[in-house]
Amino acid sequence: MSTLNRYLLRVFASHFFAVLGVLFILYGLVDFLEKVDDFVEHSAGLSDYLLYPMYNLPAMIAQILPMTALLATFSTINLLARTHQLTALSSCGLSLGTVTRPIFACGGLLCCVAFVMSNWLTPWASQKADYILTKEVRGQNVVKQRKKNIYLRDGERIITIARSDPKTGRILKLAVFERTPEHMLKKRVDAATAEYRDDRNWLLRDVVVREFSAAGDLTGFARHKELLFDLRRRPQELVELSYQPEQMSSSELQRLIVKMRSEGRDPLPYRAELHFRQAQALTPLLMILLGVPFALQHGRKHNLGAGVALSLVTFVVYYSLQAVAMAFGTAGWLPLPLAAWSANLLLLLVGSWLFLTMER
Repeated sequence: MSTLNRYLLRVFASHFFAVLGVLFILYGLVDFLEKVDDFVEHSAGLSDYLLYPMYNLPAMIAQILPMTALLATFSTINLLARTHQLTALSSCGLSLGTVTRPIFACGGLLCCVAFVMSNWLTPWASQKADYILTKEVRGQNVVKQRKKNIYLRDGERIITIARSDPKTGRILKLAVFERTPEHMLKKRVDAATAEYRDDRNWLLRDVVVREFSAAGDLTGFARHKELLFDLRRRPQELVELSYQPEQMSSSELQRLIVKMRSEGRDPLPYRAELHFRQAQALTPLLMILLGVPFALQHGRKHNLGAGVALSLVTFVVYYSLQAVAMAFGTAGWLPLPLAAWSANLLLLLVGSWLFLTMER
């Protein structure tokens, strides 16, 4: 590595960690002020005060990482411009792309960090933070009963449930429809309640069993006070996961998407979260691409305060566009990949045009 690259990396790293520390303190303070009432009201212990911000740390860093990259780039390039170092490097025949190459290399590294955090570390830590806030502090149950009807498809079998409690292993108003390969109903089982026993076997109570012929005629009818029945599922598999999509790792999201599609359910919220994470991982690099021409456009006239204001405006516009695009995607008006990547594509086009203009 050349002396110039080491110098540029050192300058960028010093600005990056300084901005990261400031934003982290501000973000943490705001989050603490929002949650402190819950901790005080429920007489939370010292361990809760310490563990909650620790588990919330990855989510905080993931959210402030793009703005940190933009501000660090702005302050680094602005420093080189104010001290005439860019002019000296340009007189030596070095292009803007050559000078900023180490900064873009840092942007690529930040994208890798953001990808790992958003896909695995942040969901895991968010689960822990939510558990502490919900269960340990507020004393609420993390897993709640499902109020709405549950519809599942398992091969040639369709299962509907009015309510399911995975904690107690009890379900209400169960109906099982078994079909032939030609999609004709051959058997229907209705039960008022069902309780889980073991090995995916359930004890059904107040059961009515109906059997049908290939022509659809009723051929058998029986009532049972109790009946042991294999539902092929455990209690936790009869409800949607209690975690929100943002609290699930990407591998868990992918498995759930495949599972829900096989059951005839629409995994739209989980698909949207997966596409959103993939697009978000590229944001730090795009912010660096935008930060270089922002700093050069105003040269020595700009100070850090103006850079902060410009960064805030940029982020408000960027995340507003992204929120609107994702809303269109979840509403079915745009394909989800296009909705997730549209704001990034716009940022890439604007940043590339400004960068190439400045280089010329």
